[in-house]
Amino acid sequence: MTLLVPFVLAALALWASEVVADEQQSARISVTGPLTGIDRQTGAAPARMNINDMWARGGPSWDLYVLALAELQAVDESDELSYFQIMGIHGLPFRGWSDVGQVAGGSNMAGFCPHSQLLFGLWHRPFISLYEASRAQTLVTHAIQIAQQYASDKAPTYRDAAEKLRVAYWDWAADPSLPEVITLENIGVNGPNGPVTIRNPLHSYYFQNYPFTLQYMNGGPLSKQNHSTRCPTKDLVDDVAKVNAGLASSGFKGQVYNTFTTVTSFQNMETDRYTSASFESPHNNVHNTVGCSNGSMYDLNWSAFDPAFMLHHANVDRLIALWQAIYPNASIFNVVDWAGALYGTPAGYVSADTPLKPFHDDGGGYDGFHTSRSVRDISVLGYTYPELQVQSGSGSGGGNSSNSSQSLSPDELADHVRFMVNALYSNLPPQGNDTAPHLRSLAGRLRGMDRVPTRRPHATRKTWSVAISVDRADVPLPATIGCFLGEGNQVGRMSLLAIPAEGVTHSTIPLDTALGAVGGLDLADAEEVAGYLNQTLRFEVVMGDGTPIDNIESIPSLQFVVQDRDYTPRENDMEFPTYGPASTRKWGRRHGRWAMSD
Repeated sequence: MTLLVPFVLAALALWASEVVADEQQSARISVTGPLTGIDRQTGAAPARMNINDMWARGGPSWDLYVLALAELQAVDESDELSYFQIMGIHGLPFRGWSDVGQVAGGSNMAGFCPHSQLLFGLWHRPFISLYEASRAQTLVTHAIQIAQQYASDKAPTYRDAAEKLRVAYWDWAADPSLPEVITLENIGVNGPNGPVTIRNPLHSYYFQNYPFTLQYMNGGPLSKQNHSTRCPTKDLVDDVAKVNAGLASSGFKGQVYNTFTTVTSFQNMETDRYTSASFESPHNNVHNTVGCSNGSMYDLNWSAFDPAFMLHHANVDRLIALWQAIYPNASIFNVVDWAGALYGTPAGYVSADTPLKPFHDDGGGYDGFHTSRSVRDISVLGYTYPELQVQSGSGSGGGNSSNSSQSLSPDELADHVRFMVNALYSNLPPQGNDTAPHLRSLAGRLRGMDRVPTRRPHATRKTWSVAISVDRADVPLPATIGCFLGEGNQVGRMSLLAIPAEGVTHSTIPLDTALGAVGGLDLADAEEVAGYLNQTLRFEVVMGDGTPIDNIESIPSLQFVVQDRDYTPRENDMEFPTYGPASTRKWGRRHGRWAMSD
């Protein structure tokens, strides 16, 4: 990833002069991302932080993050840069934003966001950046204004923290439970006038104009909720335990690691439209699991109003950015594909140069809009992630200070990110329990020292998974397809969101962890494992209201394929396993029972 230092530094002074002083909104709002807090000499950007780490550290950055989000949510909903209107770009209330309206052939029952489409991953990149900071009143701008209200002895520290502030992310793969801090209804922070307890803006968003008067917000159960919810009870109290139980059984870590290690094309990595593992598949599971059948995240038209949405999507963006660093020669898709109609775009073919509406750029995109190509490099939008930071001295990356990986070659950066991915998501832990010595010496190791294997090479092993595919038109949406080994032992699931209404969707569920927990089972013996799966593997399709579909063979396009692949484990922690081709067995009815066939 090349840091675009001239672009960043040239724009910095202009943005800084406008960020507080500009009181007028233009009809056209450009999405630049935050340009404050960037190192003027190197162009290195501050990092978005893990929400759990950010909360644990506390301090000025945390105070300002909470206070700025609360202030953003308080902006009148008639304002284009209110929380309501920014989040409303994604789905409801199905109307234009900035100067971008509906077009001929566009859908009047959809927002701007593409799902199960080629543009899915990178459309969200400028969306998050708009929420984070534009040249007007969004999160970082509110933080800068709040920082100016602190007493003179604290003002410089808070101003510096405000300029380096970036949105947080929730790593649901490494820690599959709701961050505790977003489950608290009230929260204490240090405000300009001292400690204060406020309604927690990370817990929920309360609609200002409820009951709703907007045309499309008056139908369905969510229109009867005056605030965003997560698996709510009948009294609209979030059922956190239910959410966490669902997250724990989703198998996110295996899905994410499988995508990092086995998928080498951008389009396959980012969207569930293609026949491989992808980051969109666990993304879908997070939506359905956090919302259940009656919460905001479950319905894509309402999901963005939940403050968990941006934490979730910042993590999806982070996973994509890490994948791009590992595969720098495949950092953008190079195919053209069909996409359905959205509010601001008709159905048609899309490419890396298709405008990502409604997000205007400053000249690097197409026809005045950002494109997937123009936002392929996250430095353009003024942020990075901890795993992409490498300090040249002692210590490790991971703060939101402007430490840069720009001095590393693409191969060196890929080595570092593979190490971080292995540490976070692999079932094989790094050598030893302490990763700090590795990080302290990483710069030296990457600059010419021989890689020392952390363990002697292993013999070839087998990895097992099940690939699921179905045409969405054949299933009542939204729906969930659960994968079980034995009664009640769910090992993963595939979630089908409510939109789009048609098109084949794919997911891959790793089975290694569950099979490894079975005593006496030799995973390298394909026939032994196949026999075990014939006895225990089960699938269940559940509709949005929780009702199971009894006769799943009546779904014509639904396919289950069990896959086993030989692989050689990594020889050191800066490499991934090496995989061979997959052997496949279809799963279906044979002689009156469900079983596998070659």
